[in-house]
Amino acid sequence: MINSILHADYSTKRSPIQVAIFDDRLEITNPGPLPFGLSLETALSGVSQFRNKVLGRVFRELHLIDQWDSGLNRISDICRQQQINPPKFEELDHFFRVTLYPRTAKIVPIQPWHIPIIEHIQQNNKISAMEAEKLWKVTRRTATTRLKKMCQEGLLVELSTGAFDPYKTFILAEPRNQPRKT
Repeated sequence: MINSILHADYSTKRSPIQVAIFDDRLEITNPGPLPFGLSLETALSGVSQFRNKVLGRVFRELHLIDQWDSGLNRISDICRQQQINPPKFEELDHFFRVTLYPRTAKIVPIQPWHIPIIEHIQQNNKISAMEAEKLWKVTRRTATTRLKKMCQEGLLVELSTGAFDPYKTFILAEPRNQPRKT
């Protein structure tokens, strides 16, 4: 919530910050896309363009934030530490959405078909559905289904501008800890 307050675009009268609670997820939607020139991938790597500097200073003085430019990574790190599925970050036209998922008790073993995708991402930093389709030698639908399953299992994180983004890519959910083959 703090991140959404700090990065909301208050210059627009489109919509307030929206919080939607579902049985299987929590969605926080901010008015305003990422600042011009900042891609989702760049933002997730730790680069930020602070939209509301005055609020940032106030929140820092109140010890509500520790440092600038760490919000998205901190959200991901907290989910990982709490063994919660990784968050989903999306740019939706003039909005930015973070979807958080509840804790799951199961630990998912790595399947043999996970390995080529993980190795590809380790070498290339990301993978698209088209690349996965070619790598697995399956249909696009099968590749998309498998990639979504790997996201649900907490192995991958989807980077997209929306549900039907033709340029969506996937990255490792936890690049510091490499999954082990079983």
